[in-house]
Amino acid sequence: VKFCFDLATMTGKKLREDVPVGHNPEEYETKQVFFQSKDGTQVPMFIVGLKEQVRAGDACTLLYGYGGFSISLQPTFSAFRVVFMKHFRALFCIPNLRGGGEYGEDWHQAGIKLKKQNVFDDFQCAAEYLIKEGYTQPSKL
Repeated sequence: VKFCFDLATMTGKKLREDVPVGHNPEEYETKQVFFQSKDGTQVPMFIVGLKEQVRAGDACTLLYGYGGFSISLQPTFSAFRVVFMKHFRALFCIPNLRGGGEYGEDWHQAGIKLKKQNVFDDFQCAAEYLIKEGYTQPSKL
């Protein structure tokens, strides 16, 4: 989906939406959750999957993250991910690890140089959250 946002009027309009044949975006949902990292920091994570999917602790789950160079990750359309989620009843999860740009320069600085370990701790805690909250299990992550 491509949008145009007018800062002067604070209004937006959809320019175009590309939908592959046979794909119904209404079948999917994206949730944002927050989990606690090792040092107590609340870290956001997007969880994308089928709306009808029940949390049974057995979903095949792709956990993807990158915390560096002030790069922000957000859910975007991917034909691969749609096939993965639909045919394997899987989840696609994106934690916004420190070092990225999601929350400005302080967030970026909290994941670089001597604080790089925070990035790895955030990722590990994201995996633990998904297991503890009943989304998946270690063998399917």
